[in-house]
Amino acid sequence: MSNRTDALDSVRVVDFTIVMSGPMCTRVLADAGADVIKIESPEGDMVRHRPPFRGGISTYFAAMNCGKRSMVLDLHTAPRGGRRLANWRSRRTSWSRTSDPG
Repeated sequence: MSNRTDALDSVRVVDFTIVMSGPMCTRVLADAGADVIKIESPEGDMVRHRPPFRGGISTYFAAMNCGKRSMVLDLHTAPRGGRRLANWRSRRTSWSRTSDPG
């Protein structure tokens, strides 16, 4: 029996990405063993509502976000969300977010 671990076994990624390129990037990191935590607003990721659906779940959303943990944080009004981010910032954590080109 092998004692091998995944390549990114000790890496945590906080995922603020949306739509396609960012979620696909963090999906690859999760596939390689990273602990990816997808952060969503209280309204949820807009892609959750994108068809096609299977069993009431967007297959697109599921494909882009499998292997990740999901967490709702209200960063605008809830001080608890800010404290959670500060806690992650004090540890070895990678951040990923979607931004405009350029």
